[in-house]
Amino acid sequence: MNDFELEFEYAHSKIVSDPNSALDILIRMEKIQPTADIYHDIIYCYCEKGEYNSAEEYFYKYYKLEGKTGRLYHDYGYVLYCKKQYELALKCFSKSLKLFPESWRTLLNLSLCYISIDKVEMAEETVKKAYAINKSIDILITYCIILERQNKDVPIKLKKYLMKVLKK
Repeated sequence: MNDFELEFEYAHSKIVSDPNSALDILIRMEKIQPTADIYHDIIYCYCEKGEYNSAEEYFYKYYKLEGKTGRLYHDYGYVLYCKKQYELALKCFSKSLKLFPESWRTLLNLSLCYISIDKVEMAEETVKKAYAINKSIDILITYCIILERQNKDVPIKLKKYLMKVLKK
């Protein structure tokens, strides 16, 4: 890996823990060599900071490099989810799944939307699909942490399913 790639990996690892530092690095890197991955991470930094309009401003640049991919629809769905525009986010995540049906990350985000609009059965079904694709317990633990971090109550039925899987 060259220095540019190492710096990108470092910034990427800081998106959640220190989005301000990550953003400073990524914006500097964008000026040197703009890539879809850099725009992707800038968008996520702004979401972590709660600056959703800034995140949306980067989508045109991102789209020009990324094109209409499952990742693009997933990422826009994530911004809309953060903005509490759950119905629109559901549409983006669904479009992403049509292009990349094996995306467990998209399925988990879709599940978060379903919980937010009180469609618990759909949320549970979606989590099960995600787990069937990637049987990592880390996925389910991360999912629970995300729910807790966003102050969302995990519905009882879904909590029972998660606990059953985690006990295996």
